[in-house]
Amino acid sequence: MLTKCPNPNCNSNLFEMVLGEPQRSRFKVWFVQCVACGVAINAMEYLSLGTMLNDVKERISALDNRLLSTQQTVQNIESMIRQIKK
Repeated sequence: MLTKCPNPNCNSNLFEMVLGEPQRSRFKVWFVQCVACGVAINAMEYLSLGTMLNDVKERISALDNRLLSTQQTVQNIESMIRQIKK
């Protein structure tokens, strides 16, 4: 793990993430850079596939829960209708 800026003219140990779009690139990139001098030390993809998949998983889980609730409601209604018919 980097604890000091690699720029020999800078003694900073503070870093930040900055969103950028490199020239001739179709994609945005997160740059990790020195707060003091702006030297980039790393770059990461803007849209994380893992994060996107996790969001989809959570949405599917929420839909599944709603479907189960709806199924239980329908079963309760069916049960009430059967009791009324008796």
